[in-house]
Amino acid sequence: CVGVSRRDDVESLLYVLLWFYHTDHAPSKPLHTFLARSLPEFAAYHAHCLGLSYEEKPDYALLHALFRNRMEQEGWACDWMFDWVDGSKLWAGTLLPEEYILDWKMIGENGWDPVYM
Repeated sequence: CVGVSRRDDVESLLYVLLWFYHTDHAPSKPLHTFLARSLPEFAAYHAHCLGLSYEEKPDYALLHALFRNRMEQEGWACDWMFDWVDGSKLWAGTLLPEEYILDWKMIGENGWDPVYM
């Protein structure tokens, strides 16, 4: 019986990160559908996972840098204040269309898809 490897661990983390990124979709969908609708950093992370042998140690610095670099590109501060620690900076939701806030940063390059969102 073969045990789990470090590759299994980082690949499992990829699934969790994708699920967080696509919070409105069931995690049972095929991986390629998640990757096709995700930032390129997820595909690079997956490619690194696929390239690992059973005994090989993942390049944790590379995997960390993928997302750290994206944070810098987006102008996100790494202040360690997570939503569950301090939710005061989160947008307040509304069900009133006249109060909707449309931020083009959240739309992406493919436009707004109400079915996807």
